[in-house]
Parts: sequence; structure tokens; C-alpha cells
Amino acid sequence: MEQFYREGYRPPLRARLRHRLGHDKGTGPDKARGETAAELMTFPAVTIGPHSAVVYAMRLMDEHGVKRLPVVDQDGKLEGIVSRHDLIKVFVRPDADIAQEIRADVLDRSLWVDTSHVEIAVHQGVVRLTGRMERRGEAQIAARMALRVNGVVDVIDEIQWNTDDNPGWADQ
Repeated sequence: MEQFYREGYRPPLRARLRHRLGHDKGTGPDKARGETAAELMTFPAVTIGPHSAVVYAMRLMDEHGVKRLPVVDQDGKLEGIVSRHDLIKVFVRPDADIAQEIRADVLDRSLWVDTSHVEIAVHQGVVRLTGRMERRGEAQIAARMALRVNGVVDVIDEIQWNTDDNPGWADQ
């Protein structure tokens, strides 16, 4: 393993020991000896489309053991790269940003009902919805939609309602 390294490169002691003890789990040729990008790359390339969900990107990275995914359009043209760091930022958003998105995108824009009496509190990604809405079904939809906002860890639904529009629904 220690022969012929370019420009004096010598792998760290841990890598040399793993190699000598037979603990290298890599596939293909020994990547420490790679001299070209082709010898170092992951093959086949694992890519993702620009409109794919964040969760899907995370699952792909985990499944294939890669830290970055090239983002390609339908023709295979590279549009960018998404990294694990990029994905983590989505889930460690400030609580104020999460509350603002729930208010603007879920309650005010998506439901098309009066949500002015609903209050949102967020602490470490846990959302607490309180207040009152007209119908039970609308309150349940609001809580479920809030749970889908990136960065939300859990939703505590304490919204009360005036009309039980579907008494057959089980409390969830």
C-alpha cells in the first residue's frame, strides 16, 4: 500500500492499519491509489431531480452512502449539487421561521377558511396550535398540514372547534 504515492502523499496511519488488517470495506480498486477521477468516483452516479422532495434526497444519500447528490434535469444536464449539510439546514430551521411559514402558507393561504383565532407557538421544532376554528375537520387538516412543514418535529394540536362536521372521525 505504501508504494508509489503521487507527490509524497501517504495515507493516514488509521487508513494504513485498516488496509493491513484487511478492514477496508471499499468496492473496486483501492481508492487510496487512484490517480484519476474515474478511479475515485462512485459508480454509477446517484442523481436526483430538481423537484424531488428533501426526504427523498436524504433517503438516497443514506441508501447509497454518498454525501452529495448531483441535481440533474430531465435531459441529464447538471443543475447543481445538494449536500448533506444543505439537507440538514432544512430541518434545523429557526422556530420563528417555522411559525411564519405555518401562518403564511398553511393557515392563511392553503386552508381558505378563517384561521385568525389560531395561535402558533414553536419550540425546538415542536409546534403547538391553539385557539378555535369553525369545523373539526378544518382543525385536523391544519394540524396535519403543519406537520409537513420542513423543520417541524411534532405538532401538538389543541385547536378547538365549534362544529363537529364528521362525528365518525376518531380523535387523532
